[in-house]
Amino acid sequence: MIPRDARVGARGRYLAPTVALTAAGALIAISLFLPYWEMTLVTPADPAGLRLISYLGHLEGPLDTVLASAGRARAARLRELSELERSLAVATVTVICLLVVAATFVHNRWAALLSLPALAFPVIVIADMAGWLHSIVAGISAASGSLRAPPALPLFGRLAIDGVSLETRPGAGLLVAAAASLAVIAGLWLHRSAYKPVDSLVDPGEESELSESIRKRAL
Repeated sequence: MIPRDARVGARGRYLAPTVALTAAGALIAISLFLPYWEMTLVTPADPAGLRLISYLGHLEGPLDTVLASAGRARAARLRELSELERSLAVATVTVICLLVVAATFVHNRWAALLSLPALAFPVIVIADMAGWLHSIVAGISAASGSLRAPPALPLFGRLAIDGVSLETRPGAGLLVAAAASLAVIAGLWLHRSAYKPVDSLVDPGEESELSESIRKRAL
């Protein structure tokens, strides 16, 4: 029969990926309530700075004033994109959390596929943020009368455009989502370690004995 120590060790091996992947889902859910990024825009008209705080579900701050700085032609489109993306964000995050938790019940390579959205989620948020801010920068550059192409905004940092300063910083929500990605990586590694060597835990003789025992009980 299978030694007790082997059964206890195997139980721990199977529990570890479940804990890691469940923790990843919980971290992404928590990030919903935290800011993902912050932006401060300093213009001649607002030397004190206009500060936007972005959550997945909403924006806090003088959004209309910031959009007006990007030009009226872009303001309506930027607001439309902002409201549309944030209306879908909560539902999307809920699905991602459910997928990564569902991965704990899958004992094959499909677990990686189910976990992929949670793993890539911070990158998706950063790409979305970069696209939104690029439109802001392009609008500000055009409003200033500059004939040059809009400068590239660093991922996080400060950018100056003809007397206008724009600074972006990561928020706690983005850091928590990044921690969730690390938890997914750890969970998938533990998952592979737990389920790939299943056959090595039981030698052929013990496996036959165990199968025969189960068959007799079934009868």
